[in-house]
Amino acid sequence: MGEVPTQQHFYDMIEGLFLQDDTVYKDVNSGLAIQAGIDTDKTALLLYTEATSDPAWQLGIANGFELKDSAGNTQWMVTNDGNVGVGTNDPAGKKLFVQGDTRLSGSVEVWNDQVEGIENSWLYDLQLLNVQEVDNTFSRMMFNSYSSALAAIGANRVSEYQGDLHFQTRNGPGFLTTKMHIRHDGNVGIGTTNPVTKLHVQDGAMGTIPENALAVFESNQTRYLQLMIPATTYETGVLFGKGADYVNGGIIYDKDNAMHLRTGGNQTRVFVHSGGNVGIGTITPDSTLTIDGTLGFYRNGPSAVNVTVGYINYQDYLTIGTHSMADGIQFKTGATGSHTTKMWIANNGNVGIGTTSPSNTLHVAGSAFMNSLDIAKPRNVNGTSDGIAINPDNSLNYIELTYDYWGGSHGLLFNCYKNTNGGSLSNSNNLNHANSVGDYQSGAGAVVFDANGGNMYFLISGHSSGKDTPVNWDGSILTLQRGGNATFKGMVSANGSQLYSDARFKKDITPITTGLIAKLDQLQGNTYQWRNDEFTERNFVEGTQLGFIAQEMQEVFPELVSADSDGYLSINYTGLIPVLTEAHKQQQQNIEAQQAQIDSLVVRMVALENMLAAAKN
Repeated sequence: MGEVPTQQHFYDMIEGLFLQDDTVYKDVNSGLAIQAGIDTDKTALLLYTEATSDPAWQLGIANGFELKDSAGNTQWMVTNDGNVGVGTNDPAGKKLFVQGDTRLSGSVEVWNDQVEGIENSWLYDLQLLNVQEVDNTFSRMMFNSYSSALAAIGANRVSEYQGDLHFQTRNGPGFLTTKMHIRHDGNVGIGTTNPVTKLHVQDGAMGTIPENALAVFESNQTRYLQLMIPATTYETGVLFGKGADYVNGGIIYDKDNAMHLRTGGNQTRVFVHSGGNVGIGTITPDSTLTIDGTLGFYRNGPSAVNVTVGYINYQDYLTIGTHSMADGIQFKTGATGSHTTKMWIANNGNVGIGTTSPSNTLHVAGSAFMNSLDIAKPRNVNGTSDGIAINPDNSLNYIELTYDYWGGSHGLLFNCYKNTNGGSLSNSNNLNHANSVGDYQSGAGAVVFDANGGNMYFLISGHSSGKDTPVNWDGSILTLQRGGNATFKGMVSANGSQLYSDARFKKDITPITTGLIAKLDQLQGNTYQWRNDEFTERNFVEGTQLGFIAQEMQEVFPELVSADSDGYLSINYTGLIPVLTEAHKQQQQNIEAQQAQIDSLVVRMVALENMLAAAKN
């Protein structure tokens, strides 16, 4: 008694037990039975590490199959109904109950074969128990590497019957932080632990959330909710519906980068083209706003139906509207409190400007009232052309703009008439020129644009007093040709001029060769006088001139000579500049080469002089 039992003691005590080396064996025909007794505090089997120490482990079966440590605390047990407890002697009716921190390596499966319904299928759970029963405490399932915690799924006890679920991750040193939060009322938050809607995505708080919002995406910087589709097919967007009409409308983006606003059976009502054109009632808008259908403005009541145009938050604006069908259309402008009608289109078609009761097709009242504006026939004694005559004082002094002015010739003529003789206006005071637009005042001359032969001529005509025939009528001072060329009569003075020379406009660019430079020797510069007496219409300047003869230039540099519609030649003097530039460069090279030869000769001469001087000495 009191000594540590040995293998021999077991051998002597248990029938059929025998020793083999250092191991105790039982006969294969009978089992090894260990009776723990009726005392529940006693164990059935004690395990020692040393003969003189207390048992390191105790194995008992009084409360199930139970393994205790040296202090008598149950570390692992299997109850009589098959439940397993780790770190506890009360699995609490669970198939596996682990108390304390737990690390699992490998896969863990929790499953059942119940398929009758979701409630019946929840027969087996993997539970993390918060034994503190204290609000705002966590139970977490951690996901770790060997060196640190990486992520976790945790539950926060809000109250006895309320709990929040947290999904936590780690981004660098520090603690795990919640990235997604499922609150006990079902609200889901991403980026926030206080979701106020069923889905609340936050990248920076921006203020109060509407209480009826179903989902909220808020940020304190530029962010987008983006729906992506393949580049060549399909469409994406937000659909709306109710009841059986589960898809009745929506906001759609299609593969052609266009937007659709749909209603009534998901039909496109408003279409925004990728180029910016907007269509209402059409998906092929050909202008900034295209409306296929009736555009109506309506108001139920005595107030006017208006279209207002103006700056936002400004008092000055324009209103187009009507009070009733009998009133016509009014155009009002002005500031608030002084908004008055400026133009009125009556139901009979009359238009009033400055009056709300127009008595004629066009009635202009006020300082701009022109009751002497005659659009039917101008004051023209010889022609039958229609036009506009403005006669402020109902006299023979007036301004006239006419079409088909003289003898059936087609043209547009602007005339200023002045009665200098006190008599009636005669055809001698009229400017007669087909296809022209001009300005004429009796006794003072006329300025005329004449379109003839496809060219435009700008002429100034003098008119002698009491004469019918203009002076120098056939001499245009400016001719604009259809090809874009212009001919001036006289000197042209300007602060400067520039010619197009951008390389992007040019092709076949070739440097000027020595042969082209050599052609300069073929040119003959001349002094000359213009033949003004034979070409008076040219208005050549007087005095001695310096230049070239175009025919001679044409033989040497034909690309610098052009002919006008009459065959007269002109020279592009500017075109000689590149040739002269290259000639100068070539000349400079020759000068430098000759200077080098001179320098060499000077050196040799000095050396020779030194030698002669030395020989004399």
